[in-house]
Amino acid sequence: MTVNGIDASYYYAQDFDRAVSFYTALIGSPPPMLVPGMFAEWEFKGGEAFGLYKGEHYEHCDASCLPSMTLPLPSRNYARAACISR
Repeated sequence: MTVNGIDASYYYAQDFDRAVSFYTALIGSPPPMLVPGMFAEWEFKGGEAFGLYKGEHYEHCDASCLPSMTLPLPSRNYARAACISR
């Protein structure tokens, strides 16, 4: 079996409203699917989805188990500038 991409990626956010605001600005549009204070999901042109869940309980996790995601952006400098400006 070959993996051809990522269908969906979801993060837990302790400060849910702040995370929704951050990703809305980063992605450039509000989440089409939103359950206020609980769940948000964006879907991209290729069908991939990115979402946030409100998280209440967290256990210690070192850097090897932290979630990550790669978004196709025009350039590394664009991505760096966009993140720093927030």
